[in-house]
Amino acid sequence: MRVTAWLTAIACCAGCGQKLDHPALAPSCDPATMDCRTTAPGSGSGSSPGDQQGSGGAGSDTGLATFSGLVIQFDDDYFDRGTAFPSPATISATGDGGLRTSTSYDGKSFELADVLLAPANWFLVEPTANGVMPTLGAIPTRSIATTDLRLGLANTTAVDGIFVNSGTDRSLERAQLVVHVVDTQLRSVPGIRGTLSAIAEVTEYRMAGAWIPDDGATSVTDDTGMLFFGNVVAGSSLTKASVALAGTTTSRIDVELKSGAITVINAMVTGK
Repeated sequence: MRVTAWLTAIACCAGCGQKLDHPALAPSCDPATMDCRTTAPGSGSGSSPGDQQGSGGAGSDTGLATFSGLVIQFDDDYFDRGTAFPSPATISATGDGGLRTSTSYDGKSFELADVLLAPANWFLVEPTANGVMPTLGAIPTRSIATTDLRLGLANTTAVDGIFVNSGTDRSLERAQLVVHVVDTQLRSVPGIRGTLSAIAEVTEYRMAGAWIPDDGATSVTDDTGMLFFGNVVAGSSLTKASVALAGTTTSRIDVELKSGAITVINAMVTGK
């Protein structure tokens, strides 16, 4: 069964002008299988989160909840859909007092207790099997149902394929970051350049079905709205960084990185 993983659209403040006119959305959000409402990042910039509540959701007196669901292995380097991951993994998220809470995934389902309810809580999936990478994603735990959560795992071959045109290989000691820029209607946004606050050895843009290294001047997102930062300097625990977006709109998004892991996010922007 092909399903879609949760990919929070992290909202960015961009001067809040008129709406952009862009091509149709590249595969990223399937309303039939996921909540497509957008949320603001932990910094509080951007639009407000949706009002959907699950058990222990928004408005909970405790601010903590138990989330359950399954893990999806992404099919390709769009990092949006795939099939259920059948092997064990460890899943963690931010819990009470900012500490990480974790649980085991048995290849079928997981249940993670004491998860902090927040506009964007960073979930990490760490597999024991080969062929997939530890993967970070932001989940709007304050505004979604606590059941049927779907977390993504990146395919190692797909990630390594991004490096083919870069002149280097993926470092096991560095972090990787995939950004999919979308507008308020979750349509992919072309014409965007990105700059990462952390040191990245590789910056690439998805163009005509391939990943092309940044030329330092004219490279921008195509109609897929995707860009990549490779071999990023990051710590062994979650490391904060930000991505400045410029071009058809100007925004900044906050992200979490981890050495040896890949972060996959949707970044929602508005018009100038």
